[in-house]
Amino acid sequence: MGRTLKDGDRVLIVEDVTTAGTSIRETVPILRAAAIVTIDEIVSHLGTRLTEADRAPIAAYRAQYGAR
Repeated sequence: MGRTLKDGDRVLIVEDVTTAGTSIRETVPILRAAAIVTIDEIVSHLGTRLTEADRAPIAAYRAQYGAR
């Protein structure tokens, strides 16, 4: 990480290969500890830009891996 995160900072995670979700599981606690956002907040922020076809795999991933 290049600098310390603080409330209100915007973070973009680019995952080029997600198989078992290991990198996500390692990254999310770091971001949570920095008080950034939750997946629910991201999905909510994207709102109508996400179609049902976009939301279905997100829901399936979260159900399978317990991502919050």
